[in-house]
Amino acid sequence: MKTCRRCQQSKSLNEMKKSSKKPDGRDSICKECYRKEHRKYDRTPHGRCRTAWYRINERAGNKRGDCPTYANVEVKMTKEEFFIWARPRYEEWEKLHPNVTPSINRIDPKGHYEISNIEMISWNENASGPKQGHLTTETALVDFVIHKCSEHLLNPEKVIKLLLNQIKTPLA
Repeated sequence: MKTCRRCQQSKSLNEMKKSSKKPDGRDSICKECYRKEHRKYDRTPHGRCRTAWYRINERAGNKRGDCPTYANVEVKMTKEEFFIWARPRYEEWEKLHPNVTPSINRIDPKGHYEISNIEMISWNENASGPKQGHLTTETALVDFVIHKCSEHLLNPEKVIKLLLNQIKTPLA
């Protein structure tokens, strides 16, 4: 038995997270608390970047052997380049689509993972096949506005809201 440092409950060793650094082979945090902590972190912009980068690299070249269509796909960007591109997009995504899970999509499915060939769309849209939906158009607009706002030191959230209100207003 061992006490979890988070929930303070006494648990069996099988319920504790494994750790090769500890003499008994188990960490001082239980698996349940560890999962809760990581679920919370994985939903932060940095956590989403880390997870997306890992999955892109796992998928490219069909490293797992379960996606033959990715056999010739390469990652043609560094981790730093990806994080610089992705982090502000994840932050904006959370503001504009708080209940929608984002996903990294290759614009040209025959192309590689590179900054010029990726976009952020909803996970549902990415999983459903052809990328012809409202969210893709909106995402492209958001990307453009974020880029232009950063050039002119404007608040992208306010500009995007103003643009979206203009789009929803019927033309006279």
